[in-house]
Amino acid sequence: TTRRRQSHHFHSIQRSTTTMSFSTTYNKEDVSSTLAQEIIEKISTNPTKICLAIAGSGSSALSSLTSTPGASSLLLEGILAYDRHSYAHFVAQHPPLLSLPQEKESKGYGYASLKSSVVLANAALHQACQYTTDLHYLQNCIGIGSASSLVSSDSSQNSKCFISLMDWNGTITSHDITFGFGEKRRSRREEDGLCGDLILYSLLQYMKEENDILLEDILKKDYGDAILTTHSSNDESISSIKQKTQDILNKNTHAVLALPFQKSEKIEMKPSHATSLPNDPLIFPGSFNPPHIGHVSLANAAIKTMKRIRHKERQTLLSSPPPTSLPTEIQSSITYHYTKHHPTPSVIFEMSITNADKPSLSVKEVERRCGLFASLANEEEMPMDWGVLFTSAPLFSNKVNVLQKYLPSTFSKWSNEAEESKRKVTFVIGVDTFVRIINPKYYEDSYENMLEAVRDMGRKGVRYIVGGRLEQGKEQGEKYISIFDRERCVCVCVCKRLFLVCVIFFVYILILFFLK
Repeated sequence: TTRRRQSHHFHSIQRSTTTMSFSTTYNKEDVSSTLAQEIIEKISTNPTKICLAIAGSGSSALSSLTSTPGASSLLLEGILAYDRHSYAHFVAQHPPLLSLPQEKESKGYGYASLKSSVVLANAALHQACQYTTDLHYLQNCIGIGSASSLVSSDSSQNSKCFISLMDWNGTITSHDITFGFGEKRRSRREEDGLCGDLILYSLLQYMKEENDILLEDILKKDYGDAILTTHSSNDESISSIKQKTQDILNKNTHAVLALPFQKSEKIEMKPSHATSLPNDPLIFPGSFNPPHIGHVSLANAAIKTMKRIRHKERQTLLSSPPPTSLPTEIQSSITYHYTKHHPTPSVIFEMSITNADKPSLSVKEVERRCGLFASLANEEEMPMDWGVLFTSAPLFSNKVNVLQKYLPSTFSKWSNEAEESKRKVTFVIGVDTFVRIINPKYYEDSYENMLEAVRDMGRKGVRYIVGGRLEQGKEQGEKYISIFDRERCVCVCVCKRLFLVCVIFFVYILILFFLK
């Protein structure tokens, strides 16, 4: 019953089939509730957030969890993709796996198969990460996929259930179970409940090494059940920074997120399988060769500034009249709740491995710079919630487009009203970089082109916090800041003690109004 891990990928999966000898005692209600209770109790020492995607049977796992007090600390979402169109719609919303289990040749895609459960687990993990409010919570996310096929009682075929779990680093644990029919045969209702119990058991087995409930308590010996259990784990060559960097260079992905991971007494950087960014993050772009205490200091100063901004926004929401539309009403509620319980923004150090004018960084160089962040974290006090994002976006316009792919977009398919005026990302930059961004020289010497670029970034929810002494770029900085201020395109807030200039671009509607 202990969880076993092997260091090999799907192409070298080892399988073992065993016909289990099980006891005849089985109380469906007691087992289901006990499994759910043990899972919820385990959260106190092993914080976990799950998204459960089920294709076929096993929905009783959801009802068992939701009927147990404390389930809201564990369950983010439960999805029952019973129809093939529902299944396809769900999995198509998330990046596909680049490698899948090799199965016997078939006439078509097997919706009830090991591959199908892994595809569901991958989509469920991405879904769970999208709902996560902080970067460090990503390491608690698990995606669970279950695909099953139950046959009628008079059929000569066996019912089958496939369950896969995927954690934040891409490690996959799969179970392939065949329901037998020896002296007796279960009803469809009983097999459906059994699928739900096996889903809960798989999660509990993943969370803790020893359980009060064993497989012998769930399956029966006189049914001749067989369990083909597959334990697979992405090895270092698959889940490493090296491989993830190569994926960017090969254009298999646009960005990879690396998070600090505590190993023994030291911090290491590990890539997240699902790249997902929290709401309203601070993005600190740079080459970071090397990252140093100055970067950390500017990041911490930006955090203080953003906390003040969020506090003011929360007070404004309290004093504002009720929203006039449903999307805006819901968005206001989410924003208030988020800023109240998460006043400290996440900081993401963004580094493009491709360059517009120079050759791309080598894989070895990216590994080195990522290691430098780990070294810095072991020596200095880093922000409360931080990570490193490697992208293929050398220009700011590229960065905005790439970030949009990984930022939450709650109402993007419902209404643009709540999205257009919402701040989505704030760049943390120095004065020199800010001057380059707003200097018409970089827009074909066209002031109008520069303003149009600003409008476009405003439409996409981009804001800036500019740090450093103003003397760094006093002449040009004050010149262009004053131009923007005069055009009512930005609001400038100078924090003298922190030497920060908080530059906030208003929505493009205001820009168009004042430029008339």
